[in-house]
Amino acid sequence: APDIGAYEFGQTPWRAGHDFGKFPDIDTTRSIPLFRNRLGNSAFEHENHLSPWEVSGEYDLITGSKIHTTPDTAQLRMGRHSISLTVKGELSQQITGLETNSWFEFSAFVRVKWGDKVIIGVRNPDGSEQLGTIMEGNYPKWNRLKLSFKTSADQQNAEVFIRKLSGENTFYIDDCGLVYQGDYPDLP
Repeated sequence: APDIGAYEFGQTPWRAGHDFGKFPDIDTTRSIPLFRNRLGNSAFEHENHLSPWEVSGEYDLITGSKIHTTPDTAQLRMGRHSISLTVKGELSQQITGLETNSWFEFSAFVRVKWGDKVIIGVRNPDGSEQLGTIMEGNYPKWNRLKLSFKTSADQQNAEVFIRKLSGENTFYIDDCGLVYQGDYPDLP
């Protein structure tokens, strides 16, 4: 039976404090949280470039300032930047290193003028696309579009995109995200 107290019979005596003669093993490996945002430059805050985003069509990097108490009707949401795209433009980003056979949620905040239509989607390696719900004009408010999708048993890559479908006006994009949702079984 164990002894009672800090000293165990026949064992090395316990000592309070740090043992400066024995250095601890320190692991400096950076952790990569599973539920992190998988998109690079997701809020367009890299002031001199859009990388790793690709753009088709004309775009502008909108710069401004907004405090958290300002109504959500400005040309940007949070931070100092957003992106505006023109007629039938598309903003996309290639994502690698996704978990196979797992669910993800892609989301983006958009601000679209009345009469215009925008959609978000995911392009698979075979070229097929999974599309979200079409967003019609919501100006001057921002709306969050989201799309859940599942990777296949051998799929580790995908391309996410935000696409202008119709209309003649500029639309705005900000605060995008791609987050792991898990490996939940398919619902019937």
